[in-house]
Formats: sequence, structure tokens, C-alpha cells
Amino acid sequence: MHGVDHMTVMKRIQAEHFNFALVGAGVGVVKGLSELRTRWQSVLIKFWPLLLVILGVLLMRYTE
Repeated sequence: MHGVDHMTVMKRIQAEHFNFALVGAGVGVVKGLSELRTRWQSVLIKFWPLLLVILGVLLMRYTE
């Protein structure tokens, strides 16, 4: 990457990728936990699709 503000752009890209990884890991963990029989199962079943929507919004807003 070359340019006047390449360090600033790279930091923003790294922050976006970190957010993708964080939400993606959250989707995996919450989806896995939603399949276990616990008292939180009904909440987790409704929560992991919300995380997928958030991931989709982050991906739509992604710029380089």
C-alpha cells in the first residue's frame, strides 16, 4: 500500500478486519451455545441471527 496517508488507511482496515473476526467468532460461539440445553437457550437462539445481521452490515460498509 502506497500513498500519503497509507498508515491511517491500514489502521482503519485492520480495525475493520478485527471487527469482522470479533463478530464472526461471536456468531460461532453463540450458535454453538444455542444448541445446548440451558436456561439461556431461548435467548441465544434469537441472538445469533442478530449477530449475523450485524456482520452483514459491517461487510456492506467495508471500504479499502
